[in-house]
Order: sequence, then structure tokens, then C-alpha cells
Amino acid sequence: MTRRQLVNLIAASLIPSFLLAKPENKTLQSDLKLNLKPSDFVDPGDPVATSLKYSEDSKKRKDFEGNTCESCKYFSRKGVYDGTVVGTCVVFQDKFVNQNSHCISWTQKNL
Repeated sequence: MTRRQLVNLIAASLIPSFLLAKPENKTLQSDLKLNLKPSDFVDPGDPVATSLKYSEDSKKRKDFEGNTCESCKYFSRKGVYDGTVVGTCVVFQDKFVNQNSHCISWTQKNL
């Protein structure tokens, strides 16, 4: 083995494996078109939703200051329904909510 081959071998072994791995295609899952029923979503008239001041459109509520489900740690993005990004919410027993919804249980996601 020549010195050049040895140096190349050592250099190649120092490259972290995560740099060589293919990146995940998260776009495919997050843009998945979902076939849902209205009963799959949180009902704003539900007693739990009412007590948590659930709103399907956070822009209609001045007191929410732009905090939406999309930026909440309890929201798990699942795909697209009727042109809107939707996901499940732990607070509402994994019922679906849209990304622009909000309730008083909103908690900032950890980055």
C-alpha cells in the first residue's frame, strides 16, 4: 500500500457516516393527502374544546397572539386535508386539528 492510498483510506474513515447517508424525504409524509371524516376532527362545541377555548382559526382570537397548533408541542403533523395541513393533538385524544387552530393548552415546541 502506498502512502497516498493510506492517507486516502484514513481520510475516508474520518468522514462521519451521517454525511454519507441519504436525507429522509419528509415532504412525502407531510404532504400526504388524507381521507378523513368530519368526526375525525375536534368538535369546537365539545365540552373539553370549549373549556380549553379551542378555536379552529387562531386569527379570529386576539388573545392567542399568533400561537397556532403547528407550533405547539402537542401537535403532530400528519398530512393535508382539503388543502390545509392537519395533524393530531394529544390534548384532544389524538383527534385531528388544522395547523391554524389554537387552544389555551398551547405550549411552544422544543427546537
